[in-house]
Amino acid sequence: MKSQECIFLALAIRLEPETMRRVRRVVAMGTGGLGRGNVTPVAEFNIWQDAEAAKIIVEFGFSELMFVGWDACLGESMLTAADIERIRSSGRLGAFAMDCNAQLLALNRERFGEDCLDMADPAAVAAALCPECIGNCSRYFCEVDISPGPGYGGFYVDVDGCLGRQPNAFVCSSLKADVYKEYVFQRLSEGAAKEMSGAAVVSGTIKRLGS
Repeated sequence: MKSQECIFLALAIRLEPETMRRVRRVVAMGTGGLGRGNVTPVAEFNIWQDAEAAKIIVEFGFSELMFVGWDACLGESMLTAADIERIRSSGRLGAFAMDCNAQLLALNRERFGEDCLDMADPAAVAAALCPECIGNCSRYFCEVDISPGPGYGGFYVDVDGCLGRQPNAFVCSSLKADVYKEYVFQRLSEGAAKEMSGAAVVSGTIKRLGS
């Protein structure tokens, strides 16, 4: 791993300190951002799943650490029914991407009363690889609650600097919805084009071998 690499960490995976020191930039999907939790009033699922690991990441001292919160993929950044249909009809890759989210789509029909997708992981990828997608993102002092009880997994963001502590993480709490969605559409379209190109090459090879 090169020191300049941007890596995505699943917070449930604990890395050795020697490995972590070689990482310059960390972008993680996790936290409720500046909003509420989604498994408890204060905890977002990825942090709540292994708050101890999240605490290690937050306190390790990475020079560039950014959490893309669940709130970043809500609101106007949620994929609407029209967005979902646009992706699904773009080709096999788009259809596959939407099929993978069938369970989330069903859940969201119950939660929000309409067809929509809060695409948390793609939001984090977009924020990392296409900074133009980022809306609200600032550096704050952050802390992870690992105490037993209802606060476990809470990700506390000192927005107003009340604690007087040095900021230790960027928190991205919103994306520019139009830029973000266009980035997703473009990447899927490029992937579909590559798939078709690859299929054409394979088909041509098979024809030559059969002739």
